[in-house]
Amino acid sequence: PTTGDVPSSRDLHCATSLAYGLSDDDNDANTSTKAMVIFGGAAKDGNMSNEVFVLDVRSWKWTRLDCSSSAGDGDDDDADDADDIPTPRAGACLCPLDENSLLLFGGAMPATADEGGGLLGLNDVWVLRIDMEHGKGKWECLIRSQSVVDNDEDNNDVVRPPGRNAATLCAIDAGKFLPNMKAGTEGDDGKSSCFLLQGGWYPFRKTYDDVFLLRINSSE
Repeated sequence: PTTGDVPSSRDLHCATSLAYGLSDDDNDANTSTKAMVIFGGAAKDGNMSNEVFVLDVRSWKWTRLDCSSSAGDGDDDDADDADDIPTPRAGACLCPLDENSLLLFGGAMPATADEGGGLLGLNDVWVLRIDMEHGKGKWECLIRSQSVVDNDEDNNDVVRPPGRNAATLCAIDAGKFLPNMKAGTEGDDGKSSCFLLQGGWYPFRKTYDDVFLLRINSSE
């Protein structure tokens, strides 16, 4: 049985593995995954969450990460706290960025009356850096969510997917699968990571079959 801060019952959360703090000696397949991380989701009553829980798969102990105000980074401006972490949501994408960090994309959250009600598809991108020793997490927003009109030819200078949930996001070897993509472009230190976003749907409005490539420079 598991112990610790067990998450409440929920669905439409997202989950991924985390190999935090791996050393050079941890090359065996049995040591390559140390934890499972879950984010968000919706309870039976429809209330959504932006909580983060980590399950250590060696001790089977749950930890609820303290991600409030960027995990206590010294900023006392409570007015900005809401901008420091993702909004509660369901159906987001979550995948590893490195051994201590995760990448979060999109999901859906309740829309306001001015937004037409129902569910609002999101297209923001966040990085969560996890400090398991202290049970803390620090969010950083890379791309804010904003409305995108499908096939908007006037905005083709900036390519970004329309808001959605229930998509898939995974890391890929761009050099292997996209041989025409060359490192060394502007702002690239040669250590960029590439992620493939596919499909998903804007709740009750549109189902997507498109594919987007997200490239993140490690120096950013």
